Amino acid sequence: MLSSIRTNFCRRPIRVAGVAGIALAMFLAMTPGLTFATQITLTFDDGAYDETIPDPGGDQHGPYAWVESNGIRSAGFWGVDVGTPDAYFKQGHVHITPNYDGREDGRPERMHSWTNDLQGIYISLENGYTFDVISIDYSIFNRDTTDPLAQRLGWATGPEDAQLLLSTSFDPTASDLESQWTKFAVDDDGRPYRPWFTRQIDGFDNLTGFYLSQTLFQLEVDSIVLNVHEPAVVPEPTSALLLGMGFAALALRKRQAITD
Repeated sequence: MLSSIRTNFCRRPIRVAGVAGIALAMFLAMTPGLTFATQITLTFDDGAYDETIPDPGGDQHGPYAWVESNGIRSAGFWGVDVGTPDAYFKQGHVHITPNYDGREDGRPERMHSWTNDLQGIYISLENGYTFDVISIDYSIFNRDTTDPLAQRLGWATGPEDAQLLLSTSFDPTASDLESQWTKFAVDDDGRPYRPWFTRQIDGFDNLTGFYLSQTLFQLEVDSIVLNVHEPAVVPEPTSALLLGMGFAALALRKRQAITD
């Protein structure tokens, strides 16, 4: 009697293992779009400038794009005379600054206004995977300026009401420039010494890239966190089913050995 109980007890996990193997194989076979998420961060510290971008004839600015070692690309964009029919994109450039302003974890990107133009960065992944934008660290460097060459655009929000701007597309010729951007309010609560804060970002998911700008004279960003959707390595349906059958066969062999 005790022997029979032990045998039945041992058979149950073996039977379950066989069924689980088949179920796992069928699940993998029927979900080719299965992905896993991994968080990575753009820091402007660990990478290199893209030297393959040629100097666009006479443009003294540069470098033009930064590629982090984890595969995040930050490419400068520059819209000239935005909001007019004659607007166009000129070769943009990044503004990665040295660590002289108290940023403990390294260099930030400093975006600035330029009268009648809009500059910023376009962020994407070298491998083409989709991603969600999780958060952006920011510091308000200068809200406004008297420099006639670097005047802010006529945003609906003034320099006292700072905004991060995000968009998945940007047409510089569109007359309603502001409607193309989603605004995320940022502030420093009047604290001195340009402190850093983290702004959570909602609603920018499953992207292949996005534009990032701002409404002040100068605003710095750093530690841009992305949630990357990495496709799972899924076997072909036939291979997956064979794998499941193999699990089942091993379970059956063990069951027969115990029965004998």
